[in-house]
Amino acid sequence: VGCSAGGRGLVAASPIASDEVVVSLPAASLVSGATARAELPAAVVAALEEEGEWCDHLPVMHLLMRERGRGAASPLAAWLGLLPRLDGAGVPPSAWSDDELEALGGTDAYWTAHASRGELAELRQTLMPRLAPALSAAAAAAPGGEGGGGGFVERAYSEERWTWAKALLDTRAISLPAPAGAGLPGGALVLAPFLDLCNHRCAPNLELAVEGSGGGGAA
Repeated sequence: VGCSAGGRGLVAASPIASDEVVVSLPAASLVSGATARAELPAAVVAALEEEGEWCDHLPVMHLLMRERGRGAASPLAAWLGLLPRLDGAGVPPSAWSDDELEALGGTDAYWTAHASRGELAELRQTLMPRLAPALSAAAAAAPGGEGGGGGFVERAYSEERWTWAKALLDTRAISLPAPAGAGLPGGALVLAPFLDLCNHRCAPNLELAVEGSGGGGAA
């Protein structure tokens, strides 16, 4: 549903029992560093891993950017269409414009946001020249051409899209409380499509659990 403060969330239409499962997702639906590495071109994964930083963040960010660039052709299109854009509610200060950041002037949050933006910009400036050839080749080889027509890499991996992808991870990623199958150990950083629409508060009344270890459901 839409929320009065902006964005979307999930609400209960009827009472929920204390031991009831509210949402259950198959482990295969989770977006993680492991799934991103399996989806992205090997040359792209190799370049990202050479960087040595943000070992799970960067592959997931690139998968998000690629799938958003593919539009309706992406298997993640329904979920991606629900996620905030940079001009909407729910983005962290590191993704705010310079004018918006002025409201935080003189605070620690202001300088933290500026440092985060600078680090991301420097990382993109370093990596994109190495990544662009492999990304362009993969886009050209995709059925019909990813994103339709030329310029896919420039659109899909723009500075704005890097900022957007990092903001999604900063605000929506969760740490698995237990292993959830191959490539998903306990503590793995994952995005859980649609589960991430649940509202959050300081005293949550839901618990995240993993059922089974062979690819069962994250509830």
